[in-house]
Amino acid sequence: MGESMSEPVTFLSLGGGVQSTALLLKCLNGEYPMPDHVVFSDTGSEMPETYAVVKKLQDMCEGKVPFEWLKDGNKETWKLHEYYLSRGTLPVIGIRSCTSKFKIDPIKRFQRTIVGMGRGKILVESWLGISTDERRRATQPEAKWTRNKYPLLEMNMSRDACKRYNEEHFNMKVDKSGCFCCPYQHARQWTELNFKYPELFQISVAMEAEAKLKSAFRGGLYYSKESILQFQHSHTLLDFGMEIENKCDPSGGCFL
Repeated sequence: MGESMSEPVTFLSLGGGVQSTALLLKCLNGEYPMPDHVVFSDTGSEMPETYAVVKKLQDMCEGKVPFEWLKDGNKETWKLHEYYLSRGTLPVIGIRSCTSKFKIDPIKRFQRTIVGMGRGKILVESWLGISTDERRRATQPEAKWTRNKYPLLEMNMSRDACKRYNEEHFNMKVDKSGCFCCPYQHARQWTELNFKYPELFQISVAMEAEAKLKSAFRGGLYYSKESILQFQHSHTLLDFGMEIENKCDPSGGCFL
C-alpha cells in the first residue's frame, strides 16, 4: 500500500537500448537528477545483448537508486514468446499488445504498489528515453494518476548523441533493445539471429509453425507478412567480406 506524498514518485523506465541507457547514465553521472526508482520490465524474450547491458546498469545502480527488474508480463506467462506459442498467434506490426502486456502494464502494476490506489492527482512521473529524432512518440498516458517526462528532449539529445555518450561513459556496446521474435526486424537481423543465436531463431520458427497450425495465420514474423525461414542461410554477405549498415526499422513501436 502506498504512502501519502505531496510530489509524484519518479520512475525511470529502462529498456536497455541506446536512449534509456544514456538517460540512466546521465543520472548516475550527476548530469541529471536521480529518479526515485529505475524499472526494467523484462519480456523474457529480450536479446542477450540487452540483458547484458541491463545487468551492468543494475550493478551500477546498487546503493544509489532502487532498481526493479520486473518479470510480470502477463497472467498466462511472463515470457512474451511463450505467451504467443501457447495461443498459436504472432506479434503483429501495428498492434501494440506486446508493449502494453509486457512493458507498460507490468510497470503500472508495480507503480501502484508504491503509490497506492489514490486518484484525483498525479501520483507517478514516468521518465522515458525519447530522443529529439522521435518527438512524435512523446505523448501523455490515458491514466490520470500518472504523467510522462522526457529528459532527453529537455537536454536536446538525439539518438546519435545518446550513442556517443554511451560510448564515452559506458565500457560496453549498446544496441537498440527489442525482442528476438519482433516482427519489425529487417532481413539482416533475422539472418544474424540465425547465426549468433540459433536456439532463439528456432523458437521464432516454432512460433510461426504454431500460428499456422492453430490459427491458420498466412503471414509470418518478417514484417508480419512472410516466414523467417527464408533467412535460414548457410552463408551471409559477411562471409564474403561484405558489410552493410545495420539499422532497425524506425517505424517500430518497441519500448525504448
